Amino acid sequence: MCATLVIAVSSLLFASAANAHSEVRQRAPEVGQVLGGSVSHVDILFWVPVSEGETLLFGPDDAPLPVGETELSPSGLVTSVEFEPLTMPGTYVVEHTELAADGDTQTSRFQFVFDPDAEGRLASLIERSSGPNWVLLGGIALIVGALALFFAPKRT
Repeated sequence: MCATLVIAVSSLLFASAANAHSEVRQRAPEVGQVLGGSVSHVDILFWVPVSEGETLLFGPDDAPLPVGETELSPSGLVTSVEFEPLTMPGTYVVEHTELAADGDTQTSRFQFVFDPDAEGRLASLIERSSGPNWVLLGGIALIVGALALFFAPKRT
């Protein structure tokens, strides 16, 4: 009886570890999320690194929409694809395929809703450049100014 219990628990533990290949941790947009504003990318964060990925987007009429090349973060934990901002309200389907580090390929689908008047806004799981980082530039200017004052010749 005890040996049977140990075997059952072991097989559950190893089975769940084997199935965690490229399990999704977070999405932007989230499954079923209703979004307004500008929707122009899909980001997917995984629990373990993936070595490559492909993301497709299908519109409310089930037709595939043009998307850019799926980008993979340096850590391999995030895939991202960008496209022209959505204009047609309705339910969109995202299909993503990843190659896990262990060589297994996995394909998944999820939906979100675009309603231009909705209050929900699309988050981003990666750093997207939107112009200069004024806080960083201000900090650098402050440091340079402080160093200039410190090393300036002292008047006596």
